[in-house]
Amino acid sequence: MEYALKAVGLPALTVAPRLPARAEAELWRRCRPKRLRFDTLLTQARLEQAQSLKIAWTRVLEADSAAPGRRGGSNLARLVQKALPILKQRFRKAAGPVLLVHPGLPARYRVNSE
Repeated sequence: MEYALKAVGLPALTVAPRLPARAEAELWRRCRPKRLRFDTLLTQARLEQAQSLKIAWTRVLEADSAAPGRRGGSNLARLVQKALPILKQRFRKAAGPVLLVHPGLPARYRVNSE
């Protein structure tokens, strides 16, 4: 969750690993947020960025499976960094509160919002 916060630069609420279902239910009861899967959105933004740069999706997938420290992994990290503004824009345009769930990919890619 902390990586997701750094990636998009928005306020976040974190909960103990054993409490996400209860916390989500309570948030839903109180403010009916729009539930968004962060990992899905990041993958979509990555795809859009790859298409805009004319990078074949198969190359992105190959880089994603490369060993850490390999050139493909570095290129993938740059692609993810370039995709983050797309996410930020979408989150800021969302009407009402948003609940981001499944924030695993930012940790995997070590995204940095700076």
